[in-house]
Amino acid sequence: MQGKPVKPPYFKAFCQVLQLNWEEVVETEDEVESAKNKDESLSISKYDWNAAPDIPIFSERSKELHTLKQWLTTINVAW
Repeated sequence: MQGKPVKPPYFKAFCQVLQLNWEEVVETEDEVESAKNKDESLSISKYDWNAAPDIPIFSERSKELHTLKQWLTTINVAW
């Protein structure tokens, strides 16, 4: 339907053909807005790693450096 609304008589006819109760299937505007807000809150944050400070020396942090390298190579990071 390309995101376009369906006119009520057509919607009811489709539901009747599919043997569905249209009142159970229809979404209210509040439900649609709530779903949009939930989707927006779940969106994945992207970071600009070019803005990160350059810290070439990690003294006494070999365990942390190893963990960080694992994270960066296994997690899908947007560069």
